[in-house]
Amino acid sequence: MKVGERIIKLRKELKLTQGELAKKLGIPQTTLSNYETGSRELGNEMLVKIADFFSVSIDYLFGLTECKQNVSTYNDVFIKNDNAIITNGKILENLNTLTPDKKDVIYKMINIIS
Repeated sequence: MKVGERIIKLRKELKLTQGELAKKLGIPQTTLSNYETGSRELGNEMLVKIADFFSVSIDYLFGLTECKQNVSTYNDVFIKNDNAIITNGKILENLNTLTPDKKDVIYKMINIIS
């Protein structure tokens, strides 16, 4: 999924029109429309502004993950006995319930942030 498609999806989840979102971001509606259609690239500042507005990670905006939350914000993330992800002393996910592909993604994400 492309960045523009993610923005559209997030905007619609909040039931915002292009005009409403553009106003909240402090940009013209035509600029937002161009971001959504992909005819204009987002600069780093706007990318961060949009991610912050929707409380999602930039990886989510780029379609690199389906996890909206920025995993790197977790403290002390680790895998215990190859069967559970523990973060801040709480079990985040039971790995036994995940497909091998999803487990692989989680292992890679943990390696990136550790």
